Amino acid sequence: MDGAPAFTDVPTAEDRAAVRRIRAKTLIWLVVFLAVLVAAVMAYDGGGPLARAYPWLAIGSLVVGTVALTYGIGWRRAAAVIHAAGAGDRIAAAYLRYGPQLGSVAWWWTTPPVRSSTERRRMTAVGVLLLVVAVIGGVMTVALWNTPISRGYLATVTLSVIPMLVVGVWAVTFAAKPNERIGRAAGLLYYALLIAGLISLGLAWTATHDGYALGVLITVYGFALNCIRGLRHLVPVILANDIFIPTGRSAIDADVARMAAAEPQVPMDGPGSPQMRRVRARYERRMLLRYTLRAVLLLIMLAAVVAFKVAFGG
Repeated sequence: MDGAPAFTDVPTAEDRAAVRRIRAKTLIWLVVFLAVLVAAVMAYDGGGPLARAYPWLAIGSLVVGTVALTYGIGWRRAAAVIHAAGAGDRIAAAYLRYGPQLGSVAWWWTTPPVRSSTERRRMTAVGVLLLVVAVIGGVMTVALWNTPISRGYLATVTLSVIPMLVVGVWAVTFAAKPNERIGRAAGLLYYALLIAGLISLGLAWTATHDGYALGVLITVYGFALNCIRGLRHLVPVILANDIFIPTGRSAIDADVARMAAAEPQVPMDGPGSPQMRRVRARYERRMLLRYTLRAVLLLIMLAAVVAFKVAFGG
């Protein structure tokens, strides 16, 4: 890396502002998590209408806590890259100039420039963790099958094991022997799990008519689908078998090409140019709006379910 160019224009004020925005979101989600957690503890310890909503508050605290933890990790990542680039690290500086914009959707699914071996170990760890969870669920189902516990509940646990097992096996297999064929299989697995999740929801509702069982399945399958989406972004990093610095995505490049065709008088000076950064920021704002609306919808749905349980019970 001795021949790598030195960049004196990074980190930019835009990069530092992105870190501040990530920090603010981390603190906001932390406050929301603490509020939901306190409500869940109060519902568990006390009686009254709030106790009816305890399962949903517990699930909500887990989901919101995961989001808060994700933002916390992202804050640490972004601050570390900014610090390294400011200290003269050429790889970190190149990542800031040519890689995804800090805080963007692409950035959340992309790791800072690291060696492929590190990402292989990370994928192996995720795969092993998912397999352990799947094994625990399977053992619990077998051990409790002949007990008075509802067979419908145990069937739900069994259906919940499937996505963890599938994603875990794929992750461990690819990390052990990386190749493009196994990497491409992740796309097929994503849609296969999506279909399996819909079928599982139908079976669970037919067998139990239990809203909690449906909630568990939706949570597990949603988690598995997000896992495989995230792990798919590590595939090119691992296949590179070297230090990997992500570049802009093809959709952003196509957007830049359209902008250049519409305004040929505007020069495009490469992936690190101000024009490219503006187009990339515009694209990412659309993606950010989409994911923000999904997060808000999730919170509204959770609040509506809790309010319904408190008001009407059931």
